[in-house]
Amino acid sequence: MRRKKTPKKQPADEDELTFEDWRIISETSAILAPFYDQTKRLQSRAVNETHGSIWESSPSMEYLLFHIICTKEAVEVDYAVPEKSSDDRSTARSRHHIKTSLDNCHGKLDSY
Repeated sequence: MRRKKTPKKQPADEDELTFEDWRIISETSAILAPFYDQTKRLQSRAVNETHGSIWESSPSMEYLLFHIICTKEAVEVDYAVPEKSSDDRSTARSRHHIKTSLDNCHGKLDSY
């Protein structure tokens, strides 16, 4: 005997994206867009195959490194944010995560 499926519950109000969530998504998208663009640009476009495809990607790596350095300078992380509300703590936490990710990316790109 088959059981009737219960209808799916609608998301609760707490599950809605906040302004801060959308800001993080927007910033992350802006940071990652050049990586997507450069990846698409380099796919199957090794014109001078005599030196290999990796050689063709060198200018893109330099561009991405420059992008990350400029983005790191633009991101302002204020560790002295007063903890007036949970929104302030959330903003400081998310900015700290973005800054840490940019530092890691810079370190990895710089090693190439």
